[in-house]
Amino acid sequence: MSIEALDPAGAGLARSSLGETRVIGGLPGDVVSALFVSTPGRPPRAIAERILSPSADRRDPPCPIVGECGACPWMALSDAAQSEWKTEIAARALDGIARVRPIHTSPHLVQYRNRTVLPVERHRGRIRIGYYRPRTHEVVDVAWCSVLAAPLQRAFEAVRQAIEIARPSAYDERWRHGVLRRVALRAGVRTDDLLVTLVSPKEGAEELGRLVDSLKELLDTDASIAVNIQPSAGNAVFGSKTRVVSGRGFVRERIRGRSVHLAATTFFQLNTDVAETLFERVLELAGDLQGARAADLYAGIGLVGLDLADAGADEVTIVERAEASLEEARRLADGNTKIRILEGDAATVLPTVGPLDIAITDPPRRGLGDDGVEAILANPPARIVHIACDISAMARDLLALTAGPYRVEGDVELFDMLPQTAHLEAVAVLVRE
Repeated sequence: MSIEALDPAGAGLARSSLGETRVIGGLPGDVVSALFVSTPGRPPRAIAERILSPSADRRDPPCPIVGECGACPWMALSDAAQSEWKTEIAARALDGIARVRPIHTSPHLVQYRNRTVLPVERHRGRIRIGYYRPRTHEVVDVAWCSVLAAPLQRAFEAVRQAIEIARPSAYDERWRHGVLRRVALRAGVRTDDLLVTLVSPKEGAEELGRLVDSLKELLDTDASIAVNIQPSAGNAVFGSKTRVVSGRGFVRERIRGRSVHLAATTFFQLNTDVAETLFERVLELAGDLQGARAADLYAGIGLVGLDLADAGADEVTIVERAEASLEEARRLADGNTKIRILEGDAATVLPTVGPLDIAITDPPRRGLGDDGVEAILANPPARIVHIACDISAMARDLLALTAGPYRVEGDVELFDMLPQTAHLEAVAVLVRE
């Protein structure tokens, strides 16, 4: 099969006797032999088994296990082609809705991630730690990861050594026993701060105590260690309870002239440099803020809301429902009389906020959804800067809002938050007519 394009999830697209077919592992310009793995009644899907003729944009990937690990599916695609295809995918998704600009690239195409989550499993008597093989829960043992920022890579090496020393039991999903489910690493890439979080299904396991002791010996003296309890089955990374066992329990990061504190479960973008570029551009797109009533919805730690207040808004409402993010938003806003912080889902809280001149919306991956759109239309701000981490969700949200009193102003801007993957962030401006 000849691969002609890429879909928003990063798979190749080819024509076959079954129609348009998603080909995992295929890149535009490749000719591949592929194995069909479609489920009856679902769109055709195949896995590239052999590259018969490689694309001109295919390269030797800067990672020795790219074919096994599912974390970076575009690692074999040239950097220039990645940028072109992300722009093209966004343009196709928004065709007839809005124009797009070429993507803002990341200053670092490898060693950029400030956080990662590493599942563990026992295999033939030893623990494997790394990432899942594509479309499975089988862990690929990873010794080195090219997209992790340098402090995270150092922490990863220390974790591997500590596991070899302490030999904790790995959690088994089928039988639901074992004490170590996964390890989450977080770094302040501009401070070198480190936080290692051990995720376990239960508290008080002696095996975890031994692992913590080993980590204390191997990590930098000012690194933090926490234990998160996640007893539930399923794919949720964290549970609701986190206990700090060593250090301050958060990493410090510098962004937008502020020192932010990021705990284990605090939401923050994975690429600090691109996040800063995105926040700067959002503030520019917000326009004249002098005397404005503004809201930062789905606000995370509230950095954009703080920027709005600094730029002249008279009153800024920050809305967030995640407790860890709210805690940091409150700390950052302490003493700022322009800001009020409301806890809850933005769709529920927005009708109570009052008239708004501008709203910044940064919903989760599913987008605003019907409830979010209805809340905006019930209390329509004069201007919206809308941020999306899924271009298909942005298309749905823009269609719903422009069916009401809004039009898209200018071009949608794209930001390459996660190089080597299909992921991008998009920003659109809507104005009420």
